[in-house]
Amino acid sequence: MYPRRVFTVLLVAVFASGCFGTRIRSGAARSTVTQEELGFSLFWGLTQSDTVAPECQFGMAETESWLPWYASLLYTITLGIVTPVKKKYTCAMGPTPPPVSAPR
Repeated sequence: MYPRRVFTVLLVAVFASGCFGTRIRSGAARSTVTQEELGFSLFWGLTQSDTVAPECQFGMAETESWLPWYASLLYTITLGIVTPVKKKYTCAMGPTPPPVSAPR
């Protein structure tokens, strides 16, 4: 009976846990360059992975982060030491040159 109770509690903990996501928009025009990567939050959120985007020459227009579907399972198995975080970002479009006027 005891193993069944533990299994039930773990199952409820995994599937009843909430998820969250954040989205930040800078207001800059969005380019067509969009990247997605997987990072990890370690030791109950004390350390987190950084997003380095060298391809975004003019910064980021939009960033999103969320916990993937398996995050609560991995969090439970590792007692909160490792939590995966999915990140997606869209680069900002650079300044557009002024239109060239035709010679008269």
